[in-house]
Amino acid sequence: MSDREAPYDPYIPQGGQGGGAQQGGNQRTAALQAQIDDTVGVMRENINKVSQRGERLDSLQDKTDNLAVSAQGFRRGANRVRKQMWWKDMKMRMCLIVGVIVLLIVIIVPAAVEERWATTTTSTSKSEAREALTVLEQTVEQHLSKRALLMDDGSDGLFLLQ
Repeated sequence: MSDREAPYDPYIPQGGQGGGAQQGGNQRTAALQAQIDDTVGVMRENINKVSQRGERLDSLQDKTDNLAVSAQGFRRGANRVRKQMWWKDMKMRMCLIVGVIVLLIVIIVPAAVEERWATTTTSTSKSEAREALTVLEQTVEQHLSKRALLMDDGSDGLFLLQ
């Protein structure tokens, strides 16, 4: 306080005139004035801090708004990608189903055609086999009848086996 000059106060007489009571009052007034100056300084610092805090809050609000916009864009992008992946999955499933159907057609159709052909040829073969069997029976009967005639002659019938 000694290096500070006392502020001007119109109620305090200048020049040191007056008694000791005035000097004590001057000191008390000077002390009060110093407290007021300190309080004003603290208030100025607080006001500066509040304004800086307000600026930081504004900056934080801007960042929050930007983050909200980014989140909305991310959500849209994620939905778009989800739909694209769903369609890709559906296309893959459809390809698999078509592939299985084609594979079944490739396996079943030739088998069915072959079975029908086999049935047709088998029935033809059966009739041919019956005819061949009939011819064979007739041939065997002819040979047996010849053998029976030969045995009646007294020969042993070995020439038929040769």
